[in-house]
Amino acid sequence: MTAGFCDDDPKPGDLIEIFHHGYEHWALFEGSGYVIHLAPQGDGRVIGPSTIFSVLGKGAMVKRERLKDIVGVCDYQVNNHLDQKYRPLPVNQILKAAKGKIGEAMPYHVRGRKSEQFVADLRYGVARTKQLLKEPKPGDLIEIFRPGYQHWGLYVGDDHIVHLGLANVDSNAGFFILASSVDTRAVVKRELLAKVVGDSKYEINNYLDNVCRPRLLKKILQSAEEVINQTMEYNSKEWNCEHFVTYLRYGVAHSAQGPPPAISWPQSLPLEPESRDPGTNPFPANPPT
Repeated sequence: MTAGFCDDDPKPGDLIEIFHHGYEHWALFEGSGYVIHLAPQGDGRVIGPSTIFSVLGKGAMVKRERLKDIVGVCDYQVNNHLDQKYRPLPVNQILKAAKGKIGEAMPYHVRGRKSEQFVADLRYGVARTKQLLKEPKPGDLIEIFRPGYQHWGLYVGDDHIVHLGLANVDSNAGFFILASSVDTRAVVKRELLAKVVGDSKYEINNYLDNVCRPRLLKKILQSAEEVINQTMEYNSKEWNCEHFVTYLRYGVAHSAQGPPPAISWPQSLPLEPESRDPGTNPFPANPPT
């Protein structure tokens, strides 16, 4: 096998983007062939469509390793993609901060682009990603970073999202109660993205696009519209806000908090009996296309 290829010679403080199959991993170049990066826990195998579900949500540790060891046979590039928007910190300050984090344990999600946020924070002093700078499009999944958990919504246009929330609790704060609950009820809401996000950070995160084909946009939006104001069963492991939006976009429900996808078309959403119109399914009867 041949080693990974890169057009540019990295310099200390540069961001390195590594192209693994199905996702990108990021590292900060220290010099002398070494990088500092946020490495997911596991056996170090390359993650692809066949193994991505097993890595979602696992923890990670900041490591100093040889660039060639973490690149393997993958291509990589120097990608200081935010230099035109943010002034990089002095190199000695970048490297001092990076070395101070070696050995530190952190959350890690391939889908959440944590490795990119980690190195961008070191270079620019603020956690930014290319994904965060994009404007959402109808049908996009929105991941909102709350303290200790993530909330999810489906962008439907006009600055609004459809999401699962508590009926009588402010959407900006109340879902922590749901996230920590084993079994309760929730209501489907259509609300302004800015209202739901509040002071939190968020990103567009269509993380299953590499392994699942999204449904037709008109069907995604129609399905979301049809269940607005409906009461649903809620279970943090089996049916949470992330299950809900992935089901809308892909026709397969998935969450890093729960087991691999178990709910797929043409099953209906878990509506409460009093909210369900007898004899009807809130989604099309045919498999998603």
